[in-house]
Amino acid sequence: MKKLLAYMLVTALLAVSAEVSVAKSKQKTPVPPEVGYFYVPGTQEVVSHEVEARLQKEQPELLTVSFQAPDAPPAEPLPYPQEPTSVYSDGPALSSGMSAAPMQLYHCVEVEDRHNIHPCAVTKIVSVLDPCPPACGSCGGCDSCNSCGTCCPRGCVFVQICVPPCGCPEVKVSRHGSKVKYDYGEYEVEITSDDGVVKVDYDD
Repeated sequence: MKKLLAYMLVTALLAVSAEVSVAKSKQKTPVPPEVGYFYVPGTQEVVSHEVEARLQKEQPELLTVSFQAPDAPPAEPLPYPQEPTSVYSDGPALSSGMSAAPMQLYHCVEVEDRHNIHPCAVTKIVSVLDPCPPACGSCGGCDSCNSCGTCCPRGCVFVQICVPPCGCPEVKVSRHGSKVKYDYGEYEVEITSDDGVVKVDYDD
């Protein structure tokens, strides 16, 4: 009986001693370096937090990083048209299918009564019927500088006129569009398109 009690006591003491040893070993076991890493700025080295703490004491300049936002690329200027956009008024003969080709003024223009132009006039580009349309092939009896009436549609040309600086004109069209009058009240501009010539007549 005494031997059994002694055996049980020794077994219990050994078990307690083993638990104490395990607890102490857990307390003394260092934290593995895999737990955390730290990247050293300016190098390609990755170290544990233990090495980081040592570097903080020995070489603190390695761990000082100054962050600066990258310079933004210079803003590119907005593209501007190489040539100014032409502004013209829609005359009565302006075709809806006209192409976007550069505008050219008609070459044969006669001006009458220039002295009747408004003293502060501004220039304005308007469209009128082509005074010399190409020969019509559908009817075969048209002259290159005579209107074919309704059988052959005529194109248009652009001319520059001088008009008063303000006010909205009353536009009057006659002779199937070959004669256009811009009435500004005290001043008028009459444009006639016929026989290969565009005539501009100023009245006051």
